[in-house]
Amino acid sequence: MSLQPFSRALRFLPAILGIWLIFSMMGLLYADPANLPLSLALLGFTAALALTGLFRYSNWVAALLSLIVYFLVQAGLKGITIDIVLPLTVMAFALIITAWLGGWTASETQRVYRQIVNDQKLIEELRLYDPATGVMRYRYVYQTLRSEVLRSQRYDKHLCVLLLKIGNQEGLQEELGASELEHVKRQLLELLPGSLRAMDIPFSGEKVGAILPETNLEGAQKVVARLLENVQRKLRVPLHIGIAHFPPDGVTEEELMRAAEAALNVAETTGRPFVQYAQLHEATQIRPAD
Repeated sequence: MSLQPFSRALRFLPAILGIWLIFSMMGLLYADPANLPLSLALLGFTAALALTGLFRYSNWVAALLSLIVYFLVQAGLKGITIDIVLPLTVMAFALIITAWLGGWTASETQRVYRQIVNDQKLIEELRLYDPATGVMRYRYVYQTLRSEVLRSQRYDKHLCVLLLKIGNQEGLQEELGASELEHVKRQLLELLPGSLRAMDIPFSGEKVGAILPETNLEGAQKVVARLLENVQRKLRVPLHIGIAHFPPDGVTEEELMRAAEAALNVAETTGRPFVQYAQLHEATQIRPAD
């Protein structure tokens, strides 16, 4: 991945820092050749801590500590005399610029990393969700439902699954035409998220429906009633919904989806707007609507 979209500075900062370290070494060699190993060690320590960015202002803390150590060594060897002024000045200048460049590089690196993470999240969301409707793609439903089932089991929560389908599609296709029927289906997908709560997870694709976390049958019925009302008011097409409830209707994602599918099939057969899997036997005794 190119860094150009994220940070032009990061393309040059490491090279600038490297060149500066070379010049600093040459200056320290000239100013204090006897203590060059110590100088290089302190300069390397400052650069390393600045680049890692372990904590806020770590670059300046490293520079200050290095300068204090260098001063103590110089004072111990030569005493506080004019002889230590040049080495201290060169060392201080080298440490300050190194800390600044290292901190800048670390800051840019962290910013680029955050940008990459955000872009990866966006790509993942685009992969999971249809960008036009904001609805999850069906092929990721089982994975999401599995996570919700495990969470519901752990915290002893209810969970409901809805599957829905426009009714009398053959009649609607004859009346409206195939393209208009597809437009109605698209409108339904656009209407679906607005009819649910923020915590609910709508999905579409091979099957259309929604996962309702932390929701019992009473809560699911309220969601279904709102959805049916919105569809009737805005689309004016028949809608059938199957409802499955965790844990009575199934304790795995496969069982819940099969239960919701069975309830939806009965709703279509009987002409009812919705059927709960728990009432499936009762629903099958109801004659289809005229």
